[in-house]
Amino acid sequence: MPALPSPLAVRNWNEVSRACYKEVFDPRKQGEGFPAVLVDGDGTFRMKSYLKHQPDTEGLSCLSSIVGAKFCGLDPRNLNDIDFLIRTKTWNDAEAGVIRLRSGEKGPNISADIYGYWPAIMGLEIASLYPEDPDLKHAAETTFQAFHQIANGLGAPAHPDFGGLGWNFRAQCPGGRDEPMNRLGNATSVAWVLMVGGANTGSRDMLECSRAAMEWHIEHPGRHEISHVMGPLIAARLNTMGVEKLDVLFWTKQQSIGQAPEQRSHNQFLTVVLQRPVTHERFIPFGSSDRRPLPCTLLGVVPALHSAVLG
Repeated sequence: MPALPSPLAVRNWNEVSRACYKEVFDPRKQGEGFPAVLVDGDGTFRMKSYLKHQPDTEGLSCLSSIVGAKFCGLDPRNLNDIDFLIRTKTWNDAEAGVIRLRSGEKGPNISADIYGYWPAIMGLEIASLYPEDPDLKHAAETTFQAFHQIANGLGAPAHPDFGGLGWNFRAQCPGGRDEPMNRLGNATSVAWVLMVGGANTGSRDMLECSRAAMEWHIEHPGRHEISHVMGPLIAARLNTMGVEKLDVLFWTKQQSIGQAPEQRSHNQFLTVVLQRPVTHERFIPFGSSDRRPLPCTLLGVVPALHSAVLG
């Protein structure tokens, strides 16, 4: 790691974050790009996914902003005199049992990762931040059940196959949006939910399905954006939860479905999770110019960041 510069001035990032969220969640704020949030009369709210786009109820923007505001010490139940937390409940699809990508979205089809699994995970994040809220607690419980159904339907724990695009709850078969990149890395999303679900409900089968999803991911490495990030942390936690332990050592290449191997990006990410404690072992990073070894403990940085988000 580089040495700290001298002199060193570090911004108060908590203060910066609080000021940012106060403005982002102010529907009366005026200026270029503002207001960034619109509060609707139907009980929901909309935010911009991109500065030049119109406000939308896309969960990746709206729900993650609720989590971020809470993390920096604000209360989404009273931001600029508006209860944004209660409005997040309009993303819940009670029939399917999951938080959806957009407010009011219904239907039997849930897509892998960005368009389905990730909003459901963000719903779990919000529920974990407000454990006293009975509606959010119930939504978390149904999310665990829904993902258990997905994993069982995809053959876990005995014969898992997470190479699809999602799940159709009504037809009880693979479904999801036709977005080929969603095939890559979605097993870790299912594994995360079931690891948390097993810890919260005591379900042994959820933990076994979580492990099966991780094992499938190890054998079929890939990623869609940051879909691989929670993998090492899941493996490390599962190794303490009574299931057969995982040893993970693999490269994850950034792949582009439909391209020839020689045309694909060569960005690579090393994931290392050993079931035995690692103290003095070191590894040589792939493609390193000076070949100086890095301590294995540095691998904890990325999963630690994701842990802060996903609890």
